[in-house]
Amino acid sequence: MSISVDVCFTVYGLSPGHAEAVAALFEQVMREERLENEAVLIQRDSVIGAGVDVRVESPDPVIFSGFSRWQDDFEPQLQRRVEQVAPGAKVEFEWEFSSEEQSAYLALASEPAAPPATWAEFASRLAIVLEAMTEQAAVTLGTSEGSCIQFLGRGFADTGSGFSSVSANVTAEQDRLLAAAGWVIDLPGIGEPNRYRCFSVDQGHFPYIAARAVEAMTEVLQIGSPSQLTVDSFTYASGEPDPAVAALGLESTSRS
Repeated sequence: MSISVDVCFTVYGLSPGHAEAVAALFEQVMREERLENEAVLIQRDSVIGAGVDVRVESPDPVIFSGFSRWQDDFEPQLQRRVEQVAPGAKVEFEWEFSSEEQSAYLALASEPAAPPATWAEFASRLAIVLEAMTEQAAVTLGTSEGSCIQFLGRGFADTGSGFSSVSANVTAEQDRLLAAAGWVIDLPGIGEPNRYRCFSVDQGHFPYIAARAVEAMTEVLQIGSPSQLTVDSFTYASGEPDPAVAALGLESTSRS
């Protein structure tokens, strides 16, 4: 199937030297993928703090045939190439779809509901699911060991934001690492003593918060593979699971 996608991928907070190397790599990738006439390369002061952001984005949607298959290959390959020129750097993929094509992509991603093979693939699916979440829906990712990260959609804490939280069942060292990574405790209006990150549902921060959640799961909670995850979801208005989570391709523990 062919769909139109707003192309956007970014590496945030690079040193000037690494920014030049990543920019040269992105220019090469744009030529290889025939995106040089569809997208532009941007270097700017970082929006997340010190350093330089290197970004590729398309002014207009780009038509892809077989986007899901292409994405599954492209994302991990680009991440590996970036790490070769800027060790430790991570690519944030921020694809955007129209509401109609997002629905089509979600349907495609959930047929069949195969587990994601890589964390990069899982982060992309998670970003789309976060954007598609029903108002006042809760989505919880867990493991058999009890590690837990939860996402709360718009409508909680009387704000226009969504929240993600890591379960309070963490060690002192894990809690220190979460704090260092920017997860805050005792978020006003949310009663549980967990670590939180807030994300704007109006400014399209879904790829960013999905990437931060994956970092917490891999680097702090030490979850080895997305295939270890299960998903539970609940919509407060209807009491039913949120249908968007099918696109994650995880075993569901929700009660229908």
